[in-house]
Amino acid sequence: MDRGADFVADFTAFGYPSTFLCEHNEILDLYQSLVNLAQAAVAPEYIVVEIADGILQRETLALLQDSRFMNTVHQVIFSCGDSMGVFSGLDFLKQLNIRHFAISGLFTASDLLISEVQNRLQVPILTLTDMLNGKAVECLAAEKVKQLQLVS
Repeated sequence: MDRGADFVADFTAFGYPSTFLCEHNEILDLYQSLVNLAQAAVAPEYIVVEIADGILQRETLALLQDSRFMNTVHQVIFSCGDSMGVFSGLDFLKQLNIRHFAISGLFTASDLLISEVQNRLQVPILTLTDMLNGKAVECLAAEKVKQLQLVS
């Protein structure tokens, strides 16, 4: 919240210490409850949802393959630990028909790894400093403008 969020919550707000091994519908219900909680607390312009533990983790992959969940997702920032993981992860997301608008993650702590990715991709790379300074919102706004231009 000290970096500009109006509201912050996670699954612990509903008594879950973890979502590991939760049933899929239980996770969808928990997700909707968190969205409802955010909407009741503030009138959010954006709701940022982190789905963690890697895209191959059982619960995360089930969400990414679920059209009910993905129909609520408007933009994706893919976060990764290293440059090679960026490419393999983006390839995997492409197989799921999931498009990213930016990438971030631990790999951005290394100028060399950032350079490796920048030399091969034309997509915003968001470092921790970028994220803390609101660049993700700027990228979202730019992406929205691009989408409106495509529709016009």
